[in-house]
Amino acid sequence: MVNLHRKIFNEHLEKGVLLSNKWGVPQFAKKKRFMLKLQNNNGRTELFDPIRKRWVLFTEEEKVRQYFIHELINKKIPASHISIEKQIVINGMDKRYDILVFNKDGTPWIVVECKAPHIKLTQDVVEQVARYNKILNAEIVGVTNGAEHHFFKIDYNTDTIHPFDFTGLKLPYHPNL
Repeated sequence: MVNLHRKIFNEHLEKGVLLSNKWGVPQFAKKKRFMLKLQNNNGRTELFDPIRKRWVLFTEEEKVRQYFIHELINKKIPASHISIEKQIVINGMDKRYDILVFNKDGTPWIVVECKAPHIKLTQDVVEQVARYNKILNAEIVGVTNGAEHHFFKIDYNTDTIHPFDFTGLKLPYHPNL
């Protein structure tokens, strides 16, 4: 499956199907503005995560994660269907996925790996989310650094993977949401 991810990812890159901007601003933020709720806590900047309902350290990766969460909510995905940074066990090792979206029956639907804007979305990043998905079995997997993103739809019946345009996702895309 990882080799299939590599093949699809490389084809996706060759076709130039990338969304990015020259300033490194997350593409999701350009569509609709929103404000991050920030606070200073003993010299550390924190932001309020509306899904986890707590203050978290403000990092570049967290900023990308929050922009993506905002995009999910803009697409009318209920906050109760979004899970952030939960632990899973892969080959006996504790790992954490960044974002997981469930459909209403609790089945994983979308798993997303977020990276800071300066991190390139390489094959290793795609393989990371693919490893997580071996446990999660989500229908859609994706990687984003805010400036560019790649999503893939997995058809488990035919064992095929296809590039997926997340920006074009219109609900109700999934009948169980």
